[in-house]
Amino acid sequence: MSDTTLSPTTAFTPLWTSAALAHGADQIAFAAIPLAAVLLLGADAADMGGLNMLQTLPWLLLALPVGVLVDRLDRARLMAASEATRAVLLMIGAGLAWAGALSLPLLGTLGFALAATTCVFSVAAQAHVPSLVPREAMASANARMELARAGATAAGPALAGVLLSLVTPVAALLISGALSALAATLVNRARVAVASTGKRLPGCRELGTCLKYVIQHPHLRPIALTAMGWAMSWSILVTVLVLYASRSLGLSAAAIGIMLAANGAGMIVAALTAGAVGRRMPAGLFIVSGPAISVLGVLIVTPLFGGGAAQAAIAMFLLGLGPMYWTVGQTTLRQTVTPPAMLGQVIAIQFLIQYGSRFFGALLGGVIGEAWGVEAAIWTATIGFGAQLLTILWSAVPGLRAYEDARQG
Repeated sequence: MSDTTLSPTTAFTPLWTSAALAHGADQIAFAAIPLAAVLLLGADAADMGGLNMLQTLPWLLLALPVGVLVDRLDRARLMAASEATRAVLLMIGAGLAWAGALSLPLLGTLGFALAATTCVFSVAAQAHVPSLVPREAMASANARMELARAGATAAGPALAGVLLSLVTPVAALLISGALSALAATLVNRARVAVASTGKRLPGCRELGTCLKYVIQHPHLRPIALTAMGWAMSWSILVTVLVLYASRSLGLSAAAIGIMLAANGAGMIVAALTAGAVGRRMPAGLFIVSGPAISVLGVLIVTPLFGGGAAQAAIAMFLLGLGPMYWTVGQTTLRQTVTPPAMLGQVIAIQFLIQYGSRFFGALLGGVIGEAWGVEAAIWTATIGFGAQLLTILWSAVPGLRAYEDARQG
């Protein structure tokens, strides 16, 4: 793919910067919406559950259609349009709240629409990276993209908390909208000229072709299965984690806060080191290191290790570190082996697997925790993490020395 206006390095910088702004805006809005529901509208627990569901549904309902759009339209323009739409939605939401016209149905609709724009940006951003950087630099580029996400995930809630303590939820929505507007402006600078892919199949047939490609590929198939196991196990774990830490481990509120913060710290450390670590390890072992570190982390948080505050923090640090290495490695592999014309849809399939598994994992974690106790849910998550490690170990992935070796699969 040629770039007639920008060098790959120059074009990648605005993409990475806009991703950081978009993730930051997402985290602020994610904190502001439930607070607005509670403070402005008097929402109860059932209302909050409904809001959370509405912010998850777009990933389940729209990921595949978004993948088709990403493969057919200019990806930079699509990302810019999604962030511009997000900015407008946030301004409308803030205006309705300021005027006293906001209601829970409207807030739920806003949350759904905002999550849809996040879905568009996330799928398009991953698919756009190979257009901007040379193949040998993709792992480092993905590490930088994950650093943007990790930084927002770790710092976003704290920043949102500070903002919401100083200003109203209305002002927080406006600040989030301003960040999205800036992201929309910057990402347009990441445009490149992409060769036409020729005649396209109808959307449904195209999706079927992409799904068949993932299922039949000896490296993408185990990655999809491993992602399914990891996402479900993680969702089971986090569903009962605070209850487990408080009731079974006897941790104080401060210790639980440190434990949760350690997860974000692990993500940031991994994002900062993934490029260097990945260059020094065979590609397959780097990918497998993520699931392996995750298993170690979840084992440490079980009663086997005594369950103290230090062990819990170490466990959550590892559960931030390992998945980030996994994300950088398997994303780079997917970008390397997938034809550009179907990359957006293959990425969308992976997102659908992850979010669908999280959805069912949350349900399963709640059922197990209620019926047999939170420790039973912790052990279920541990077994799930072990299964996802065995899945990737028994595949062709560990034998890869370089990502390009999988192109023959």
